[in-house]
Amino acid sequence: MTGLPTVLNGRRARFASLVAAAGIGQALCAGIAAFATRDVFAALAGSGPLPLAALCLLTLAGAGIALLRVVSRTLAERLGHDFAIEVRATLYRHLAGMSREVLAQRRAGALGLRFVGDLTAARSWVASGLTRLLAAGIVLPGGALVLAALNPTLAVAAAVPLLVTLVAMAAFSVGVRRLHRRLRARRARIAISMLERAAMAPDLDVMGRTAQELSRLQRLGMTLRRSAVERIRAVAGLRAVPDLGVAVAGAALLWAAHGAGATAADSAGALAVLGILSAPLRELAGVWDRRCAWLSARRKLESFLATPSELRRRARRPSTDDLVLPLGGASEAGAMLNLPASCRVLLSGPPGAGHGSLVRAATGLNGPTRAARGVRPGTPPPATLLVAPDAAILRGSLRRALTLGVAPRPDDATLRAAAAEFGLSHFAAGPDGLDLRLGEAGRPLNAGERLRVHLVRASLAVVDLVAIDASETLLDELTRSALRTFVARSEARVLIAASDPSLVDLADRHLVVDGDGLAEATATAWPQGDAREAWRDVSSGQPCGP
Repeated sequence: MTGLPTVLNGRRARFASLVAAAGIGQALCAGIAAFATRDVFAALAGSGPLPLAALCLLTLAGAGIALLRVVSRTLAERLGHDFAIEVRATLYRHLAGMSREVLAQRRAGALGLRFVGDLTAARSWVASGLTRLLAAGIVLPGGALVLAALNPTLAVAAAVPLLVTLVAMAAFSVGVRRLHRRLRARRARIAISMLERAAMAPDLDVMGRTAQELSRLQRLGMTLRRSAVERIRAVAGLRAVPDLGVAVAGAALLWAAHGAGATAADSAGALAVLGILSAPLRELAGVWDRRCAWLSARRKLESFLATPSELRRRARRPSTDDLVLPLGGASEAGAMLNLPASCRVLLSGPPGAGHGSLVRAATGLNGPTRAARGVRPGTPPPATLLVAPDAAILRGSLRRALTLGVAPRPDDATLRAAAAEFGLSHFAAGPDGLDLRLGEAGRPLNAGERLRVHLVRASLAVVDLVAIDASETLLDELTRSALRTFVARSEARVLIAASDPSLVDLADRHLVVDGDGLAEATATAWPQGDAREAWRDVSSGQPCGP
C-alpha cells in the first residue's frame, strides 16, 4: 500500500518555519503598534505635542504587519502547491502500477475527481488551513502577552470572552464536518455524472434521453444546492462567532477600564491589540472549514492508494537470458512459457477465447511486474511493449505517437522511413507530415492504422518482448503486410495473439487457446477442433522453435 506523503517533510517544514517566523513578526509588530498607540493617546490626553517617534513606529508596525501577511500568504501558497504536487505524483505512480483489470472497474469520473477536487482540498488545507492555524497559534498568544504587558486587568477582561469564543467555535464546528461530508458526496455524484455523460451526450440524444438526463441533472442540482446552503449557513455562523466574541471582548475591556480607572491611553492600546487579534480569530473558522474538506478528501485518497499497485520497472538493456512467462488466466493457471532470444510464438483461437488477455498479461498490464520475469532470480523484469489498436497514443503530433516510449528519439528522416515501411507514408508525406495532430487514443486513425503506428514504435524501441494483440481485429492487407515486416526484422521476442489463419507461418511455435485452456498446435496448418494433447509440453517450458 502506498501512503500519502507527509505534510511537513524536510523541505515543507522549512517553509512552515518561515510562516511561523512571519507570525512571530506580526505579533511583535502588534506589540509595537499597541505601545505606540498608547503613547499617542497619552499625548492627546495631555494636550502636548504629538510624539513623532510613536507615530512613525505606529506606521511602521502597520506596514510590517501588512508586509508579513503578504510574505506569509505567499509562502503558504507555495507550501500548499508543493504538497499537492507530491500527492499528485503519488497518485499517478499508484495509478501507473495498477493492472488494467482493476483500473477498468473504477469509474473514470471518480478518478478524475481524485486528481482535481481532492487535490484542490489538499492544497487548500495546507496553504490556507494549516499555515493560518500555525500563524494564529503564534499571533493570538503573542497578542495576549502584549495585552498583559499593557494592563493586566484589561488583559483578563478581554481574555475571558475570547476564550469563550474559542470554545464556542470548537463546539459549533462539530456539525460542519458532517455537513461537509454530505456536500462532498453530492458534489462528487453530480461531477462524476457529468464527466462520464459529457462524451455520450450526442449518443444519448439520439436515444431520446436528453429530457431524462436534464431532469436527472435538475434533481441532482437541487439536492446539491440544499447541501451547499446548509454548509454555507453553518460556516457563516461559525465565522460570526469570532465577530461576536471580539465585540463582547471590546465591551468587557472598556467596562474593566472604566471600573479600574485605567487611562485612555492604555484602553486605546488594548483596543488596538484586540483589533489585530480579530483577524486570526476569523481565520480559524476558515481553517476548520478547509480541514473538514481535507479529511473527506483524504479518506477517499487513502482508499484509492489501498488498491494493489506495483510499477513495472524496465531493464536497462535487453536481456539475452530466456524469459519465463506465466500463462495464468487459462484453466491451467501457473503454466509457464519459455521464450529464448528472438523467439516468435503465436497464440490463436476463436474470438473471445482469451488469447489476447494472455498476450497482454505478458506485458504486466493485467498485474504488477511479477507477470513476466527472467529465469535467474534477482534479474530485473523485462522491458516489454504492447502493440494493439487500443494501446496508448497520447494527444499530440504523429511524431509523438511514433516515438512514445522510444529513447533516444530518432530523427525525422528515420521516422519518415519507418512510417513508409509500415504503411503510414500517406500520413508522414502529407501536408502536415510528422506534425499531423492526433487526438487521444489516436483519433481519427482506424484500428489498422493505429496498429501500424505501434509497429513503427516497436521497430524503433529496444525491448526484450513485443506483445502483439490482434485477437479481435480484422486486419487489412496493408496491416497484415506491416506485421509480417516487423516480425521478420525484429530482434526482440515476439508474442502474437491473432484469429487470422494467414498469420500461422509467422511463428516458431503455435499455441491454441479455447474455452478449455491452452495447448500446442499439432500441425503448422491452422488447427481445427480441440488440440490439447500437448499441454504438458507447454507447462514444462519447452524451448521455442522446431
